[in-house]
Amino acid sequence: MNNQSFINALSARVGMDQRSTQVAVNAVAAALTELLTADASVTVQGFGTFDVKKKTERVVTMPGVGKRLLVPPKITATFKPNIQLKERLREH
Repeated sequence: MNNQSFINALSARVGMDQRSTQVAVNAVAAALTELLTADASVTVQGFGTFDVKKKTERVVTMPGVGKRLLVPPKITATFKPNIQLKERLREH
């Protein structure tokens, strides 16, 4: 599902026009981004938790060549689904 079909489905579900729905979706995405960049965890009731994980630097070995490389530390966003969401996905 691409962004436009998501907006269409969401606007039909909540009874809003597509432009207002797009503004609302953009506002939610901006708020999530702002909170995650501030190292906060965001929990959406009945859906799951968005979190920030910090990965330390590590040494990896390239297969076949055997050369060792240093992978720098990085920060990634993660999502952990709620139990209700996991159960609904298992039903399908």
